[in-house]
Amino acid sequence: THVVLPFLLAALPNLTYIHVIRHGVDMAFSSNQTQLQLWGQAFGNNSLEDDPFHRSVSYWCCTHRRMVELSRLHPGRIYLLRLESLFESQSDLAKDLSEFLNRPELATHLEQALSEIERPTTLGRHKTKETLSLSQENRATLESLGYSYP
Repeated sequence: THVVLPFLLAALPNLTYIHVIRHGVDMAFSSNQTQLQLWGQAFGNNSLEDDPFHRSVSYWCCTHRRMVELSRLHPGRIYLLRLESLFESQSDLAKDLSEFLNRPELATHLEQALSEIERPTTLGRHKTKETLSLSQENRATLESLGYSYP
């Protein structure tokens, strides 16, 4: 959806968008690299890295720098949701989401729904893999979104 998000935001002035983010290095170690293959060059990922993991992290960082910029350009319309936060403080997250949606009465229902989400077994998979040497810019992008590495 992030590919067409600028067009959706322009066409639908009341649209609010929740963008789920997962640790970029976790994504690099996923076997599903379809987004990188389809959209990598279109979104500024001109990484000359030979290593597919580094290319994947670079794509993730380019994409998420773009999402942060879109969020800045459209205040109050884009919520960047770290996947990991679904398994941390569900009550706080439910409250934040209901406020973002301007529907505080949904907080209890959201908390119940969040409690039913199963934690993916691959969450944190990067911790079991060889440590990648990341550029300072990509490391800063990860950190700006609440992720540490390694």
